[in-house]
Amino acid sequence: AIFAQGQPGCDVLVAPDILDVLITTNGTATSSLFLAVTPSILGATFFHQMIPLAVNAQGAWTSITATNALRLTAGIF
Repeated sequence: AIFAQGQPGCDVLVAPDILDVLITTNGTATSSLFLAVTPSILGATFFHQMIPLAVNAQGAWTSITATNALRLTAGIF
């Protein structure tokens, strides 16, 4: 494992093409990505995954986990 805090079975399954940082104190985070209404991206496939880093009161990493990966298709359905 790259990090000692990494949990078993928590794998990075997508390329980090777009990175964002979300900070939460209640254990819930919501992300979104704006896609312009452009015919050229209709049907394009995107992948999404979150990698939560838990920290203690001193700011030290206590665990690193990963959500399931999502495969998303641009369009109106």
